[in-house]
Amino acid sequence: MMDKYKILPRTEVEKLVVDFIVKNKIHLLDISTLEKYDNILHPYRTAELYLSDQSNVGVFGQIHPIAAKKNNISTGLFLFEFNFEILKNEFKQKKLSLYQPYSLYPKITKDLSFIVDRKILFTEIKATILNHGTKDLRHVDLLDEYQGSSIPKHQTSLCIQLTFQSTEKTLVTKKIDEILNNLYKVLETQYAINIRI
Repeated sequence: MMDKYKILPRTEVEKLVVDFIVKNKIHLLDISTLEKYDNILHPYRTAELYLSDQSNVGVFGQIHPIAAKKNNISTGLFLFEFNFEILKNEFKQKKLSLYQPYSLYPKITKDLSFIVDRKILFTEIKATILNHGTKDLRHVDLLDEYQGSSIPKHQTSLCIQLTFQSTEKTLVTKKIDEILNNLYKVLETQYAINIRI
């Protein structure tokens, strides 16, 4: 029965919660003091979540090992309980960040290396890549910029990293390579880049 459900590894669950906590400046009380969770959540792997005004917005923790064994559930299961009324009010007052869904599928990173005129800013190139990329293109980051004796004086060498990730499926490298080839053509047309291999 449990096979149809995806269980996130503990590190991924922790990342999700930590991202939410950090983005929204939520405070933690390391161990839950609420008695109603005593037989449900692990006594040493549970935290209560508070806003800066000390409003309790919920609890997060690993399932209690006895409860897991009794119900034939994996001990790697994490449970959440949130006070959505408080969270809703915080969102209405724009005190909380909007949160994007977390993908269970792997990322693919690819690097683009090319020489381009120094007058062309990375921000322009980034905007062009995002406009001609795909909905699965998550990040465009400048890894390296080099100007030196091996590069013509009026030009600069850029290395850009693209991160692709789908929320629906595992991406295929062949499809990503096709997107990269298309992006190279767009950049050659718009900015007269010279590809570095």
